[in-house]
Amino acid sequence: MLFALKTHVRRLYPLCHLYTTAASTITASSTWGETEKKALIDLVNRSYRGKIKGDWDAVVRNIEQTPTKHYRRWTFDEVRTMAEMVQTEFGNRRLGAEWQEIGRRFGRSPSSCISNYYRYLHEQKDAISNNQFCGDQELVEQVSSVIDKHSQDADSKGVVAVDWHAVALETGNPILDILESLNRMLQVHKTKNDATQSHYQIPCVPIIVIQQLLYPQAWLPSHIQRLQRLVNENQDQMIRLNIQIVSLFMGIDQRSCALALDELLEKKNTGIAAKGKRWAKDETERLRMAIKENGVDQTWDLISARVGTRSAQACYSYWHRARNEAAIKAKNNKNIWTAEQLARVTEMIWNKRRSSRILPLVCKLFPDMSQVEARLLVKKCSARVTSLRLSKQLTQDQDTLVKCVDEVRDAEGNIDWRAVGSRMQAPPALCRVRYGEFVCKKMAHVRWSAEETDRLIWAVDEQRRILQQQGQKIDWKFVSKMVGSRTPTQCKLKYRGHQKLSAFCK
Repeated sequence: MLFALKTHVRRLYPLCHLYTTAASTITASSTWGETEKKALIDLVNRSYRGKIKGDWDAVVRNIEQTPTKHYRRWTFDEVRTMAEMVQTEFGNRRLGAEWQEIGRRFGRSPSSCISNYYRYLHEQKDAISNNQFCGDQELVEQVSSVIDKHSQDADSKGVVAVDWHAVALETGNPILDILESLNRMLQVHKTKNDATQSHYQIPCVPIIVIQQLLYPQAWLPSHIQRLQRLVNENQDQMIRLNIQIVSLFMGIDQRSCALALDELLEKKNTGIAAKGKRWAKDETERLRMAIKENGVDQTWDLISARVGTRSAQACYSYWHRARNEAAIKAKNNKNIWTAEQLARVTEMIWNKRRSSRILPLVCKLFPDMSQVEARLLVKKCSARVTSLRLSKQLTQDQDTLVKCVDEVRDAEGNIDWRAVGSRMQAPPALCRVRYGEFVCKKMAHVRWSAEETDRLIWAVDEQRRILQQQGQKIDWKFVSKMVGSRTPTQCKLKYRGHQKLSAFCK
């Protein structure tokens, strides 16, 4: 009733108190049925319709649509049925507009369904916690009766060291279950105990073991062997083997146990300390299966526990190094791509003119190629296309290149190719190659004639006579100018070959 009138509260504000008082005799009942609906509708039609301005048809419509069980209390069976239905159809995901449909199914308002559902879940969680506590208390009481037989003084301060293997053998429970129960009882003891008395009766012997922990300056060999035995026996359950459990097992503070456990895992089970130790095939297979099941978004500690013989850092490093294996292979092997692949990708880049849009097309064109290999292929073809375009530009602007080189050449004949590249807007090395090709076109590419050889020998002798006075090396550019039809490189190679032939004939 009140929900129906809230839409008109601004118009009916002066009469809201009167209306609530008049309707209190109806809403005080434990049920909200058709009789109450008709009585309220008659009250609205008799006392308010036509006397107060407003959309009373909407009010009556809202009253008629109100569920008949809206004000009736929920029974435990109804709440349980509703909770089971929600968990069956929707699981544990968070609901929104679905509560409207749930309310219509059970004849209740959505807010009532929400509050009762989460109250039911909270009560079930408390019941599970109480059952778990009772089980932990029974297990710890059973352990406490056995623990005196297998305890020995490990220090002059009266610290108790427990032989947990003997305790587990006599009680018939795994060591990790015993230590986890003891750890949970300790948390309850810390949170719910007062300074003088405890709400829960925890056996005194395990509390002595927990509270009086060793703070050793150095670990004894017996301590290390004991920790190593615990790790070896629980290789498949490394996730459960946290620092609290290790501290309870060893009777040593958590910080020392954490440092010792990390050192033990690095020395024994990882490839970090033992550098150069290669991954075995079974380790690699376990790593791939763990990543396939958990994904790289999960914590690497879980993946390391699944591998069993490597730390989280070793798994992370090896996985990312393995992902770049194709890239390393591509860099070391220049013939990883076929001529057809190079030609097709080069043509695509030449036509598209943007390599960033080529990568998806290359991946679709060659599905067997990894994304790393495809990216390297696109990068190589892009460099090739850039070189081809610049070469084409320099070939077309050949006269401009020659003119630029003549302007940059100094008095001694040296050329600043960086200045040439900046003027031509091309790499200096490419400008030098194109200029060399242009010069070589004017030179002879046939066998050396006798006249050319004589001019070469005369030019070198003349150059040596001049350089003996100055103490410098032979300037092959000067020799090339003296010969007239050969490049400096051709002159140098020919003269060296002539010297070797003369020495052999002698």
